[in-house]
Amino acid sequence: MKPHEWTEPSGFFEILDHTLDLWVVNKPAGWLTHRTPLAPKEWGILEVFGHQLKNPPFLSAIHRLDRATSGVLLLAKSSEAAALWSHRFQNQEIQKRYIALVRGWVKQEGVIEQPLAREEKGVPQPARTRYRLLARTELKTSIHPRYPTARYSFVEVWPESGKTHQIRKHFEHLRHPLVGDTIYGEGRHNRYFRETVRFSGLALHAAELKASNSEIGRAPLPSSWKKLFEHFGLPFENGFPTFEKNSLD
Repeated sequence: MKPHEWTEPSGFFEILDHTLDLWVVNKPAGWLTHRTPLAPKEWGILEVFGHQLKNPPFLSAIHRLDRATSGVLLLAKSSEAAALWSHRFQNQEIQKRYIALVRGWVKQEGVIEQPLAREEKGVPQPARTRYRLLARTELKTSIHPRYPTARYSFVEVWPESGKTHQIRKHFEHLRHPLVGDTIYGEGRHNRYFRETVRFSGLALHAAELKASNSEIGRAPLPSSWKKLFEHFGLPFENGFPTFEKNSLD
């Protein structure tokens, strides 16, 4: 049985870089980071890459991305590297930058501090997310009967804690859910993008990882995002979009 949220894996994952300690890969949307109890027979990036490397002595995912999220993922080449980099993530020494498309017009920048629980009945723990507006867009069409037009915002997002679905939950808390979010989003908007724009995924991409202002890995947006930018009349070149200043007016 497929999990509740499912995006069909497509394409191949790209190796962005590698060091003595790490493989830096670009995880496509729809792929698991690794096999899970919900999908015990399904291979994730970890299992596929291990097979391609012909069963290396050690290979471990240092962190994870949701199945529906694309972007930079780090895999350790040794247990020592896994322990070191896991410690750096836990101590918030690694800065994670995401790009997302959310419903509505958000403020120029903001901080979301809403405690989140790991499970439905769990105890909420502190969670903090920063964001910055990249572009506002508006469609001259009514998707919700209450509004004559539909407004959206492209944002940069920096989660400063590592809770499950943190970015998705935090923007839903602001009443600006992510486009394509089948758990916390809005069905009318998701259906519009799926049927009209032909974009059926989650509009959330892990664009960059940095440590002490040095870049660890930077992943271009998936080609599927080109449909979003074209639909809104925004430039999209080589997977790294540029936003004109007047798009914030």
